[in-house]
Order: sequence, then structure tokens, then C-alpha cells
Amino acid sequence: GRDSTEYFLVFEPVLPPTAVKNPLPSYLLPFMFYNDFKKQQQMASLTKERDQLSQSVLAYRSLFETTNQLISEMKCQAQEAAMKEAHLKSELQKQDIDVTATSTVSQIDLLLKQKVSTRETVLKQPRRTCTLINYPKGNPDVLGKIGHLAQVEEEEAAKVVSWHLASDMDCVVTLTTEAARKIYDETQGRQQVLPLDSIFRKTLPDWNR
Repeated sequence: GRDSTEYFLVFEPVLPPTAVKNPLPSYLLPFMFYNDFKKQQQMASLTKERDQLSQSVLAYRSLFETTNQLISEMKCQAQEAAMKEAHLKSELQKQDIDVTATSTVSQIDLLLKQKVSTRETVLKQPRRTCTLINYPKGNPDVLGKIGHLAQVEEEEAAKVVSWHLASDMDCVVTLTTEAARKIYDETQGRQQVLPLDSIFRKTLPDWNR
């Protein structure tokens, strides 16, 4: 038979002569003819193709999930970078730096070179300077401010001493309480004073030596 073709089996009844008066019609039995070997080959090919497509779908699904995860991470990094950029711009504005002039890489590099040059200049400048204005010495009982009364030769020791004294460097040292009171009154209490005669000397040496 031909593959995928419908055929009919015709059954003719064989009756005795006495039954001629009541004949029976023929019986038709339709059926389809299939080539099983060819169909099995086609099914095997389709099954293999289905498995390959299923594997491709899984691979693409995994790729899409990975891509979506990467996109999500990149969005988070972009948000963090934008927040950091806003913070840095705010810090630059606090330093009186024009952030509108740093929109390109070349402008940023130029600004960095300028700031590095300024930093090098500052580092090379002498740092052992006292910017405090000394108190007028019209009165012999006024010795002056602590920052002007002594100089520590060693650099590191000077840093430690100045750090510990801090705002006390601006204190005016006097020999007598009377002179200290006068300065205090003249500055309406804004100037720190330290009269030496108010310090308990105990084993300390004589001030006049």
C-alpha cells in the first residue's frame, strides 16, 4: 500500500440459494495504511529536534537571566556612582571649587594638576611661623603671649607642644595679677591671661632668674 492512504476492505456475503430473496449488502471496512519504519524515523528526528530546541530554550533563558542580573547590578552601581558624584561635588563646593568647570576629563586633569601644584607649593613653604599677634608690651609686667615666649627647635616636638597647648598659645602671661586684671578688663574678658604670681611655685625656680 501507499503511505498515509485510506483503503477499504469489501466483505461479500456468501449465502445459500434459499436466501437469494433477502440479499445482504456488502460490508466496507475503511483503514489507513502507514509505513511504520518511515514514521519511526520521522518521530526520532522530531524528538531529537525537540530536545535540541528545549536545550536552546534553557540556554537562552539562563542567558537572559544573567543579562537581567547584570543590568540590575549596573543600575545599582550607576545609582551609587551618582550619589558619590553628588557628594564629591558638594565637598568641592565647600572648598570653593567651581564644579561646572569639571564636566570633562581634560578639565578634571587640569584642575588636579593645579591643585597638586598648589599643594606642593604649600608643603615647601616654611611652617614654623606663629600667626598670633603679640600683645603690646607697654607694661613691663606683661611678658607676652605664650606662642611668642619660646621656640622649640625640634620640628616634631614643636608639633606635639603646639597640639597640646592649642588655644592656650594665645594666652597672655603677666608677672602680676594686677597686670592680668587690667588686660582682662580692657578686653572685656575676651583675652586669656595667666599671672605668674598666682601660680603655686613649690619647687619651681625663681621667676627673676
